[in-house]
Amino acid sequence: MSKLSKLLALFIIICWSNYAVAATNLKGMRLWPSPAGIRVVFDLNNSVKYKVTTLANPQRLVIDLYNTNSQFKFKQINLTKSGIKSVRTAQHSGPNKFRVVLELSGQLSTTTNHFVLPPYKPYGHRLVIDLKKLASISERDEILALFAKEEKTVKLPSAPAVTHLKKNRNFVIAIDPGHGGMDPGAVGLHGTREKDVTLAIAKKLKRLIDKEPGLQAMLTRSGDYYVDLRRRMNTARKYNAELFISIHADAVKKRSVTGASVYILSEHGASSEAARWLAARENKADLVGGVSLDKRSNVLAKVLLDLSQTASKRDSLKLAKHILQAMGRVTPLLRQHRVEQAGFAVLKAPDVPSILIETGFISNPRVEAQLRSDRHQQRLAEAILQGIRRYVKIGKNL
Repeated sequence: MSKLSKLLALFIIICWSNYAVAATNLKGMRLWPSPAGIRVVFDLNNSVKYKVTTLANPQRLVIDLYNTNSQFKFKQINLTKSGIKSVRTAQHSGPNKFRVVLELSGQLSTTTNHFVLPPYKPYGHRLVIDLKKLASISERDEILALFAKEEKTVKLPSAPAVTHLKKNRNFVIAIDPGHGGMDPGAVGLHGTREKDVTLAIAKKLKRLIDKEPGLQAMLTRSGDYYVDLRRRMNTARKYNAELFISIHADAVKKRSVTGASVYILSEHGASSEAARWLAARENKADLVGGVSLDKRSNVLAKVLLDLSQTASKRDSLKLAKHILQAMGRVTPLLRQHRVEQAGFAVLKAPDVPSILIETGFISNPRVEAQLRSDRHQQRLAEAILQGIRRYVKIGKNL
């Protein structure tokens, strides 16, 4: 073999080696259905370049994954009630790419939201595609039907703190179980997932609240599916919830750390959210019950928002103090009698008093065992209810 031939052969080997190292492997595909639609997740061993295209007659979603191979058996995916009629795949040469074609039923929109996610335990690299359901009736009617609740007129931003139940209608409390679906939240040493703990406590709390005269609870999610943080917040606002309570169970590296805590929105979080609301005309109109606001009404909108946020934060702090005190009787607290503040997105509804409860550190093995316990979950739910009772001044705690 000539020297030139050897150099050419070596060049080909090096190029092929680089290609083999860089090639991405599609390891699997998962579906996460929810009332709002379905999340499609592609599990990959590496980051990927991709393209999403929609085709009509029939409605299809075409996902091209570049420099990607796959040995995954797509036939094993259960498409029942997913809104996806079939999944087809093909390996293309030339520009090496793996193509996935999703044929959609009439239930799903071809308007998608898609993005890639870096590794995060227990998952590796992921390509996420969200498909929304096409509503046959309005979203408002769907949720009203779901919670069997009569439609109420839109209220003005909250003003004074709550001192009694509203006449002729229930006092509605939105309960938000943290995480869900492909987002497990924190995971304990023995595999306990935050998303399961928060849902279990939320359901117990809902049952307790619904037994209280004049109170009614709604869940931002009732099953194991993902709900966007702002959708959780906006659901509470949109359907006239008087309170928003988000339930979590965090983790830290130091497994000995223990203690529950309650958060309200920080000053910085409130000011940044105010700017966001005032930037959009539809948001400004939403603040005053749907009344159209023109450019001359910017000052009015800002005044209304400031009043709303001030009242909301004041009420949030009152609620947080009551719940923290009640929880201190059933579980250790991270800091005695101190309400924490942070810029959590889920707390940013400007006119709904909102708190986030960390029920304990799931990273602590002893706390993890407690959070798995049906009895401890029930005690936490009862303590939260006790705090709510004090806030609305009903029952034994009047």
